Amino acid sequence: MDWIDWWNQELKEHQNKIYCCDRYIIDVYSQAVQYGANLNFLCQLFEVFPKPDFSFFINIEPEEAVSRIKSRQELPQHSLESLSELQKLTTSFSTVQNLLEWEFIYLDGTKSVEENIKYVLALIETRIVI
Repeated sequence: MDWIDWWNQELKEHQNKIYCCDRYIIDVYSQAVQYGANLNFLCQLFEVFPKPDFSFFINIEPEEAVSRIKSRQELPQHSLESLSELQKLTTSFSTVQNLLEWEFIYLDGTKSVEENIKYVLALIETRIVI
């Protein structure tokens, strides 16, 4: 509730500001579905958090994600990063996406960061009304 209060205070003067949030809101929802949360209760939470103007999702297949995880230098693979858990999370995300009714802009996880940033900026530029 503290976070929601802070967010509402911030939004009072939101003109000409861009707020960026990382994956945690959608990730928490997806993990809740993955762990069998009550969807009726979960949907009530969707009404509390603000709907973003732009939601970007880096689309990457679970198999590719596991390959990248195994090749990283730091941090050993966590049990939640196994192929089976990432497949479940992918399915859970699809469920949440349908419940949220947010429009997601999908980015290609196989492309470079620079390519995806150019794509994002071009999309935002065409959607911003000044």
